[in-house]
Amino acid sequence: MLLAVPTVFADEVVAYRNDTPILRSQLAGDIPEVDKLVQLTLSPAIYEYLSAHRNQWEPDEATLQRAEAAMRRSLACLPYPTTLYDTPSVARFTAKALISGVLMQRFIHRSFGGGRLLEPKRGVLLPGVMAFDANNRMVHQLEEDGAFRILDPALRSEVFATLGDTEQGTLVPESQAEALFDPNKVFITCEPEAAAKVG
Repeated sequence: MLLAVPTVFADEVVAYRNDTPILRSQLAGDIPEVDKLVQLTLSPAIYEYLSAHRNQWEPDEATLQRAEAAMRRSLACLPYPTTLYDTPSVARFTAKALISGVLMQRFIHRSFGGGRLLEPKRGVLLPGVMAFDANNRMVHQLEEDGAFRILDPALRSEVFATLGDTEQGTLVPESQAEALFDPNKVFITCEPEAAAKVG
């Protein structure tokens, strides 16, 4: 009885993360190839860059305290009571995550030439505007600097098309950047009477 022997083809290098090759077989799985490629190239390149510049955007203690207080005031504006953030560590963690995101995007916006912002379509409680044009320039700069290279032209085209996708939000002009990236203004506020009704 003869056994079928599968033909083995050489695995193709489709990209590099720094000097590490990314093989086509690494893109196989349940998620689309382009998303997997982003996970293996762009995401770690961006993370590494932002980690290296953390001291330029990470909030200090005073900013964290103001953010936590502002978040609590914002929660008081809800039309229903919530105890989700009553635990100090949870409130602190959430406030830090939210304000860090704002300050990080402000850093990217200032470091990579400003431009339009993308305001996500989501609940009013969560601050978060992406420095749309600046993020795109940052990714192109990381590619130019060799943090990643995508050799497959079709995959590269798909990856960069996702960067230009504005369907998940609304583009707003650069003139709104100062207010939207102000850590003291990112949480919603309401009239004191409205907050008192919830309490």
